[in-house]
Amino acid sequence: MNTSNQDIFSLKKMTDTDFDRISTFIYNELGMKMPPQKKILLEGRLYKRLRELNIDTFKEYIDFVLTKGEFNGELITMFDLVTTNKTDFFRESQHFDFFSKKYLNDFRLINPGKNLKIWSAGCSSGEEVYTLAMICYEFKVNNIDFDFHILGTDISNKMITSASMAIYPDSRIGDIPFDLKKKYLLKSKDHSLKMIRIVPELRLKTSFLRHNLMNENYNEFEAFDAIFCRNVLIYFDANTQKLVIQKLLSRLKTGGYLFLGHSETVSSSKFDLQHIQPSVYIKN
Repeated sequence: MNTSNQDIFSLKKMTDTDFDRISTFIYNELGMKMPPQKKILLEGRLYKRLRELNIDTFKEYIDFVLTKGEFNGELITMFDLVTTNKTDFFRESQHFDFFSKKYLNDFRLINPGKNLKIWSAGCSSGEEVYTLAMICYEFKVNNIDFDFHILGTDISNKMITSASMAIYPDSRIGDIPFDLKKKYLLKSKDHSLKMIRIVPELRLKTSFLRHNLMNENYNEFEAFDAIFCRNVLIYFDANTQKLVIQKLLSRLKTGGYLFLGHSETVSSSKFDLQHIQPSVYIKN
């Protein structure tokens, strides 16, 4: 590597001051913890963006992002880069077993003729939304007075766009039961692509919006019968988790169900919740 290239590389190293500024901003805006050991990860995710914008230093990039705040389109791009998006169809399948075998029957008996409204908060690329849609549609086939709608939200514009498209590589569908694959997945006409798309019937039962769980309030949303917010709280500290849960519960109907990730727990007494089974709660 020649001297000039070394100089360029050194300019694009993130200093501790840079990291402190950007990690504090991410925490304040997204509620995400960024401990010092995440510095290399953050540097790697943003480095390519600096090159694309022809910006020489992380300081210059951070100044650019923070100066214009919410009016800067780069802010959304940065959020897309720093957020982690990990999900699968039928992930943590115990929840979906409970949902299909008990929850739906109970809902129909208690709310005859009413539409089920579900919110998937932090939906990433949409696999959770379409898993729920498959289960609900199966139930609807045998219960003609039942209908449903599922809202998926995420902080990442990129993930919301991907979820709305409902196109996935077939390497991602291994956990979907075979009978559901036949009913609800369409193979690409170009077999070399090895891609699938969710059928229109399910896509019509879903909608997707960009939403930051750190927003002051969730008044733009109606009340939901069930909220899935799984494997999202693990990225927040205890105080942020409490605030987010309070906001989620403000949009959950009395008697509605809250589903968290298996590694996430809350104190039922602090939030007036009834614990049903691991990471499943009813709002009192």
